[in-house]
Amino acid sequence: REEKLFEHRTSNAFAVDGDGNEIPNLMGMQIINRETKDIANNLTSYFNMNLNTSNIEHKVLVGFDYIEQKRPNGSAALRARRYRIVDGSVGNYNPNNKDQFVLDNNGSPIPNVPHFDLENPQYFLSYPYEYIYDPKTSYTPTKYYTYGFYIQDQIKWNDLQLLIGGRYENYNDVVNYTKDNEEIVSQDKFLPRVGLVYSLNNATNLYGTFTQGFEPQTASQLEPEVGGPFDPRSGNMFEVGAKSQFFDNRLDVNIALYTITEENILVNANNPENPDLLRQIGQEQSRGIELDVMGRVTSNFSITANYAYSVAEITESNIPEEEGRIKPNAPEHQGGFWAKYLIDSGSFEGIELSFGANFVTERNTFDTFRLDRNGEPFNLKLPGYTIFDAGIGYTIGKFKLGIVVNNITDETHWIGGYSYTRLFPGAPRTFLFSTGYTF
Repeated sequence: REEKLFEHRTSNAFAVDGDGNEIPNLMGMQIINRETKDIANNLTSYFNMNLNTSNIEHKVLVGFDYIEQKRPNGSAALRARRYRIVDGSVGNYNPNNKDQFVLDNNGSPIPNVPHFDLENPQYFLSYPYEYIYDPKTSYTPTKYYTYGFYIQDQIKWNDLQLLIGGRYENYNDVVNYTKDNEEIVSQDKFLPRVGLVYSLNNATNLYGTFTQGFEPQTASQLEPEVGGPFDPRSGNMFEVGAKSQFFDNRLDVNIALYTITEENILVNANNPENPDLLRQIGQEQSRGIELDVMGRVTSNFSITANYAYSVAEITESNIPEEEGRIKPNAPEHQGGFWAKYLIDSGSFEGIELSFGANFVTERNTFDTFRLDRNGEPFNLKLPGYTIFDAGIGYTIGKFKLGIVVNNITDETHWIGGYSYTRLFPGAPRTFLFSTGYTF
């Protein structure tokens, strides 16, 4: 994989005035010019075997996989950012040394890349030669490889099915790759997996499952400069539920209750003096319930609906105030529905009408509890929203036309975000026209 990237993007910080105070309607900008090359090799191999012992059926799976990825010498990046200095260079603005910086008529520092005005956005042509670039950053060559052995047996006895399996995962990071002091750092773990399905009757199956996960830290996250070394990320999930069909299979209902526990999650330490500094949260836990309903009311009218209730909170942290807080971007309630009706007779035969909605409740961000320069919380929470969609289609013979209107009310909403400088808006009202022909 080769990447050649030239982009304007925010610097994840607001502009500042001559006194160093943030200007909330102006976003700092930067230019990134990056060229990288990555080489990956993958191997997956497995075989199945079906066995019968008395009245018990076995489906045995045994496998091995290998993944290798490396970035050779030659990958590099250039950045243009920060503020102009009178000697022709650039640097991070310091109000205590404002006489060293180029200032505008209001006494504010002039940015290397023009700020973006959130209240009055304007878009200009820009050219690479107009900016002052930091010294070229050459990416350190990297290499890692990981392999795993796994085996599982799916056992069926009458109305009971049992799945038992395990996987051994071994991850190896080559530190100081291509150098004389090259070293291999290994992380490994055995991951069990258990599943159970019981057919209560012809319409209802009960199930339960338990599995573990493992995500090693890369070499760059083991360095002291970013706060390392860190322990591998791990987790487990336990889920129970039921799947049922009613009214001659015209109504499907699925319900699930789950608990997901994750340990050693890496997050940014929010250290202004070292923006790359990381820290680990001891444990996060998500618990909730999900409900899905799919109904075929008649042969030409169907409806699907879903709802999820979840509490995702930090349960262990080296910062006591964090314990009990709801994780960023984790709504407590979310759900939606979609209905379709096909007119199958009369003058309007072939017309299909559809309508639906989805909603998400309020969510925290990383800035919900982070303190500003005055020691006060930013208190940034993303508001909940409800989006309505509708569509109409017409089928005649093998030809079909359709139009879907998403976000009918043109609701301004935020689908996610981390801070005031990193928010992700949802799409405004959009129209999608489609046409198709079946051969």
